[in-house]
Parts: sequence; C-alpha cells; structure tokens
Amino acid sequence: MKNNNIFLWVGLIILALVLIFVAKNNGPTGDNFVKSVLILEETFWDFKTISMADGNVSHDFVLKNNGSEPIKITKIQTSCMCTNANLLTNDGKVKGPFGMHESPPVNLEIMPNESVKLQAIFDPNAHGPAGVGVMDRSIYIDTNSSEKPKLELKFVANVIK
Repeated sequence: MKNNNIFLWVGLIILALVLIFVAKNNGPTGDNFVKSVLILEETFWDFKTISMADGNVSHDFVLKNNGSEPIKITKIQTSCMCTNANLLTNDGKVKGPFGMHESPPVNLEIMPNESVKLQAIFDPNAHGPAGVGVMDRSIYIDTNSSEKPKLELKFVANVIK
C-alpha cells in the first residue's frame, strides 16, 4: 500500500511539473509583452445592402501603434469562411490572406507611431443562394500588448440576391 502512495505522489508531482511547463511555453511570457497598444480608428463597418451579383466587398481598417515600443501582431483569424483579411504594410507588401481556419503566421512588428491597414474582405456568395439577409462578421487580432492583447473588428452587410 505504501508503494502505491509513493507512485501516486510521484505521478502527481510529474503531472504538475508538465502542466507548469506547458503553461509557460504556450504563449507570450511576461518578457514578451509590451505596454504599447494598437489603436483602431474604427472597430465597426457597415457595408449596407450588397448584392451577390456584385461579388466581394472590402473595407480597410487602420491599426496604429501609439505606444513607445514596437508591437507585434501574432495572429489574425476571422469568424467565418466567407471572410478573409489581409495586412497592407507601409512598404506596399500584403500579408495574408488570413481566414477562419489555417492561416499563415503574421509576426508583423509595428513601430511606434506607425500604422498598417487591415483589409476585411467579405464574399456575399460564400453561403450560396440561401445566404441572404443581415450578416455580422468579426476579425480577431492577437498582439503582444500587455494592456490589450486581443482586438476585434466587426462588420455587417445586408446581402441580397
């Protein structure tokens, strides 16, 4: 009986150490966070009424680093497969597309007082002929900001045939 208790305690200690290791290595540590925050000029856009026949619509959201430290965008994900996002950098490069599932890593650093554009692209045909009516969608942005690590941009569209 004594041996069983020893094995139980050793197992619990090993499990606790593994959980601590996993928690410390899954995401930014205190050293990776910065106090800078991305400022959003707007967090919501209304495409109003759009026709399926006219195809994709897009809107550019501006993300600005008003802090004193560089801030890194680590992940961008959308709420639906009908939505994609691209980052338009100041040097004319496009990063993306970022979607609902597997997306390329972002790892874009925005320097203090710099801004980038996030282009939201909505495909009104993605849900087929039955996909009419008001559609609310979101784009999620993960950063290494200690103040506001997750941002959400939203848009709405009234889709007609």
